[in-house]
Amino acid sequence: MSFVNSQGFNISGGQFTNVAGDQHYHQFVDPILTLSQAIKDVGANHNSETRHPPPKCHPDTRKGVLNEIYNWIHSESSDELVFWLYGPAGAGKSAIAQTIAETAQKQGYLVSSFFFSRSDANRNTANSLFLTVAFGLAISIPELREPIGQVIQRNSSILQASLDEQYQKLIVEPCMTLGRLDGCSWLVIVDGLDECSGSRYASQEQQRILFIIAKAMATLTPYIRVHFLICSRPEPLIREAFDTNIFRQLLRRVALDNTFSPGHDIRIFLNTEFKRIRTSPRNHHIQFPILWPARGVVNELVQKARGQFIYAATVVKFVDSEYSNPCEQLEIVLHPDPHSDLELGSPFADLDMLYHQILSSNPQGSKLREILRALVVLKQEGLYESSWCRISPTPRNIEALIMLHKGDVITALRGMHSVLDIRGPQMIFVSFMHRLVIFSMMLNDPGNFSLGANGINMDSSHVGSFAPLIATSKFVVEMKPCYCRMTFFVLLGGIGHSIA
Repeated sequence: MSFVNSQGFNISGGQFTNVAGDQHYHQFVDPILTLSQAIKDVGANHNSETRHPPPKCHPDTRKGVLNEIYNWIHSESSDELVFWLYGPAGAGKSAIAQTIAETAQKQGYLVSSFFFSRSDANRNTANSLFLTVAFGLAISIPELREPIGQVIQRNSSILQASLDEQYQKLIVEPCMTLGRLDGCSWLVIVDGLDECSGSRYASQEQQRILFIIAKAMATLTPYIRVHFLICSRPEPLIREAFDTNIFRQLLRRVALDNTFSPGHDIRIFLNTEFKRIRTSPRNHHIQFPILWPARGVVNELVQKARGQFIYAATVVKFVDSEYSNPCEQLEIVLHPDPHSDLELGSPFADLDMLYHQILSSNPQGSKLREILRALVVLKQEGLYESSWCRISPTPRNIEALIMLHKGDVITALRGMHSVLDIRGPQMIFVSFMHRLVIFSMMLNDPGNFSLGANGINMDSSHVGSFAPLIATSKFVVEMKPCYCRMTFFVLLGGIGHSIA
């Protein structure tokens, strides 16, 4: 067999014989090594250098949700083998997943972890997801190394096969060669499923991953008990997949919300970090006030965080900036200059980038901006629940306000559940989950928005296409079961300038 002028192929696995004179050299290529090479540049594992330093839970925080996950993993009687931890952007899902992964690895029951990232081309697709799981099984469970290796040795193209085939051939079928592994609970972690966005059909791919896992669960369970911890934002198509019958018996879903007292944990985090900053040798030359931070400052920051750990982490990162005075940095956070916040030294640049990524990924960007502008104006003018009129921020009211077709608001807001609180189904109130949610609007349309000391500033000359409608008379009709109420309002004067 000759390879002269051959190209566009690769060889993996198997045994190679090199003949040189009377000497024959036999070289065996381990197929598990071939599998390792296929995923080595992805960098999606919890201990990957690509993610260093990874976010993780601060000591003495997140005890409630961590204990719930640990108890779920070690429960042998439950049929709930999939745990969906969901919450808004910045709530701390990745830190929790990282902490669980590190603990599971130390205690020897972690199969694999995969942390998606929208901004990383290697980690925003599922191409390597099940290859990573298969490699983890081969390394963690010695009995699986040979059957997984044999699959690759027989057909190396499996490494480029469809997700469905990879899962079946590299995971399900090798596991079926096992005897029952009694007393063992294994864990696979998939974090940031909503950030699997590298393909043209990202949302469908997210659902497909979930269905592949669920469909094979009944086949796997008699041989091996594998738990899947899946963390994501509460995006509609992910929620839709979890609502299907196939997950009815398999799923435990937990919202990362006020149930777990995030404010308490954020207070612990801030107090500990401010103490560390104050006692750091790097800051020994700085004259801190006797009481630093001042009384009430931590409470103020906890209130501003509104349960979002990313806010607290961003504050600490800014206050602890190298070559800066922590006292001055904290003052900037507490009393920002509205004319300088958009400069390079903005304390919330990381948050700005996060929300920019989320909003800019929406395919209906221009329509979304108009909708959010309407919400901003309704809030700053106090029209949600004023004493003289009531404009519920429902999709239908917003559509009437800015002259959109029925259904446009719901369509435009799909995928925005991680930054907006959208509730329903009949009266769907749309409200901002976090005052910093509009950061990316400044990037998309910087002439219209800027950040002020207490929130978002809006230039009255740039309020958007609905300004003439607000400035004139407008009727809002609310239908009730027993009566029809017509509310008439006239909004006079200029548009306000700040949102509390």
